Amino acid sequence: MIETSQGLLEQIFSFKNGLELVTGVLGVSQGFYIVRNLKSTTAMLHAAFVFVLGVHFILLSLSNTFNFHLTFIANVFLYMYGPLIWAMCKSINAESTQMYKWLAFFGAVALLISLVYQFIEFNNSLIAAFIDLTYINVFLISGLIILRRHKQNIQINVYQWASRFITIFFITNAFYMFVAYLLYTENDYYIWFKTPVAFLFTFLLIYNIGALFLDKKVLSFLKSPKTLPTIEGLKDRVEKLMKSKKPFLNSGLQLQDLADELGYSGREISLVINQDLNKNFYDYINELRVSYASNLIINQPNLLIKEVMYDSGFSNKVTFNKIFRDKFGCTPSEFKNSLK
Repeated sequence: MIETSQGLLEQIFSFKNGLELVTGVLGVSQGFYIVRNLKSTTAMLHAAFVFVLGVHFILLSLSNTFNFHLTFIANVFLYMYGPLIWAMCKSINAESTQMYKWLAFFGAVALLISLVYQFIEFNNSLIAAFIDLTYINVFLISGLIILRRHKQNIQINVYQWASRFITIFFITNAFYMFVAYLLYTENDYYIWFKTPVAFLFTFLLIYNIGALFLDKKVLSFLKSPKTLPTIEGLKDRVEKLMKSKKPFLNSGLQLQDLADELGYSGREISLVINQDLNKNFYDYINELRVSYASNLIINQPNLLIKEVMYDSGFSNKVTFNKIFRDKFGCTPSEFKNSLK
């Protein structure tokens, strides 16, 4: 164990508390600024996240500096990190009223976990720390997956801003798990490593300032309220196109191809499919393909299953079998045999 003087440790601890307070004020002020100046749903969720981050760090700083017992309140804010990030990622691709119901649910879960945390902390603080940070990281990974899955529908600058912001936060949170381990094994090392964690959170918010206010495309995206398109008849036009031209038979069909055909943006088409058909683009297309495949099997029984697969717009046998089974409860071959 590295020997350090008590005075030096106290100075480091004081510096850490001060840095946490700065981080807190920076987060709260960013949150207020975004709410006042940027009106989209994504902006509101992002504002909520940085505000919650700020309040959490202010409570930590006050608790450590003045020995206030604010752990329970701080942890409620801590457990909202993940749900807010997840909801923000959902809103970037498509607005959904279901998103807010889930957010309210996760808020209640955050409160419950915070209550449980109080009990666990007295018995095994290391387990408690691991649980809360893992809970957050699950949402961060889910958010990154959402962004990656819908990358083609998201403006590249917005995608880069959101994915980098979440990645930095994920790395910081993962490092904090290591620091939490040190806290409950060797207190001196904990003090040394907790300061870099505070620096990382400060860097995250400083990066956010640059990304939000120096990138005009990101700023434009966050300024305009992103509401569901009210274009009358767009759903009917999508379905009519699918029946008449059957673009889903093209195995390389992309959302933008459909948007170009109808004269709308990819985001507008995606929102209509999500809201009116309650599906994402790929689920919608694959559902049309598998229905077409079943009709081919019924009406053209001499076709090989492989021919049915390609003629229906599928290019992968595993995917074809899986989606067909999900729809009809059996493989294409079993479906064909049942007709004999």
